[in-house]
Amino acid sequence: MRKFLPLFAAITITTIFSGCFDGEQQAEKNATQGSIIAVVDLDDVAKRVGRDKLFTESLAQRQTALNDELVKMQEDLRTKVNAKQASLGPNPSETAAKEFEQFQQQAGTELNQALQAAQAKLAEEQAVLVTRFREEIRPMAQEAAKSIGATMVVTKNDAFLLMHDAKHDITDKVVAALIAKAPSASKANASPTPVN
Repeated sequence: MRKFLPLFAAITITTIFSGCFDGEQQAEKNATQGSIIAVVDLDDVAKRVGRDKLFTESLAQRQTALNDELVKMQEDLRTKVNAKQASLGPNPSETAAKEFEQFQQQAGTELNQALQAAQAKLAEEQAVLVTRFREEIRPMAQEAAKSIGATMVVTKNDAFLLMHDAKHDITDKVVAALIAKAPSASKANASPTPVN
């Protein structure tokens, strides 16, 4: 009887562990089913359909317009500073010299604030372009994700995404859908396959 007890214990322990292992495998299987995450490289999509050039041109035009405004403002401020300095005469009083110095500093501050405002406008316009692009490709990314059984889409970003399985990358499908949707004029600029 004692000989059978260790054997029975070994069989029982094996059954318990294998039952746990089977349960773990089933839990893993359940966790991975429906948990596929698709990856899309928005920069690559924009590049391959020529949208990056359009964004760059649009932002460059806006930057040129803002720079022109800043140059005009700088010239206006310089004219005011020169006029103020000329009104002081060759030997201004100490009080007048201090007032002029404050006037100059205020002009410099105004120009710096205008520069910062222009930079903020440019950044805001860039964010708007990116948001519109994301919204435009969202339905295409959702369809591409569904086609591989994914329930979530993340954008490829080297700072965030350290690695991913290439079979979950939907960039090519999104590019193809965007090219199919694009007017024929923009199809000429598009590249359906990655450009290295």
